Amino acid sequence: MYNETVEQGKQNELLIIMLNVYTQNNSSSPIKPGTDKKGATSKKPSFMAYQDPTGEFASKDLKRSLWLTEHAVSLHRLAVGLLGFVIVLTAGISLYGWIRFWLVDWPVDATVMQRLATFPDYDALHAHFAPQPLTVVNTQILPGGVEKYDAVAEVANLNPRWRVDADYFFMVDGVQTPVQHATLLAGEQRPLAFFGIAGTTPPGSVSLNLKNVQWQRVSPKTVPDPAAWQADRLQFIPDKFTFTAANTVGGASAHIISFTLANKSSYGYVKPKFYIALMSGESLTQLMPLELPDFASLEIKNIDMRSFVSNVSASDIKIFPLINVYDDSVYLPPPT
Repeated sequence: MYNETVEQGKQNELLIIMLNVYTQNNSSSPIKPGTDKKGATSKKPSFMAYQDPTGEFASKDLKRSLWLTEHAVSLHRLAVGLLGFVIVLTAGISLYGWIRFWLVDWPVDATVMQRLATFPDYDALHAHFAPQPLTVVNTQILPGGVEKYDAVAEVANLNPRWRVDADYFFMVDGVQTPVQHATLLAGEQRPLAFFGIAGTTPPGSVSLNLKNVQWQRVSPKTVPDPAAWQADRLQFIPDKFTFTAANTVGGASAHIISFTLANKSSYGYVKPKFYIALMSGESLTQLMPLELPDFASLEIKNIDMRSFVSNVSASDIKIFPLINVYDDSVYLPPPT
């Protein structure tokens, strides 16, 4: 009995010792998920660490596939939205085109087809775009000397972009004068004349006739402003004009006309010709021809002329250059 009691006590004591050892080894809290036996936190497994043993499906391909799988619905909605937008846009453009065709283009096309069925009047178009004919402002007979008379007509070219070459002659009391040639620049108005009609009395009738009229259009590409272009080349300025009547000079048989003529342009001219108009107020009393030797740029020439018309007077003069500035042959070559 005693031995059994002692043996049972030893067993109980051994059990208590084992429990105490277990309690000491497991006094901390139970092992939590994500920790190892020593309590250290373990890393979460990642698919990026996957290594394909075959080498046919890398981790980056796996990542793309997972992303496409996760966003498949969103990508589908985006594609459907874009497609719908394109459909609405093209349908709107098409609808606008049809509405414009029926409301605007169709009536216009019908009008065009109706016009095409008619033949245009090219004569009317030519008349519209053609230059206006020369205008004869005034024709008269002026005294030209002793038993001499001059036929003078003031002619205007009213076309600002057309110059004209023409032959002309006068019919004086039914007799035709010799044919002469003249060039009128764009927008120019100047006299045409025939000098030295013999007669003891002034002719009774005079008329101007033009023929072989040839128009030349001044190209806007080369000459944008014909009036300014011509004026820049025809700067002939008279100065110091004096008219001395014959009866004021003892023994003189002719009136003395003297003045200076300056070429203010940048161009010199080969033997230029002029008409010199003697003016009494606004009235033309005599027209005189003048031809000069070569006239250089910025040169000033002293002019001394005589008039044998007995009853002429002049308070001023006008200069009419007879120079076709569109002809290269009229210019002096530049100085060397």
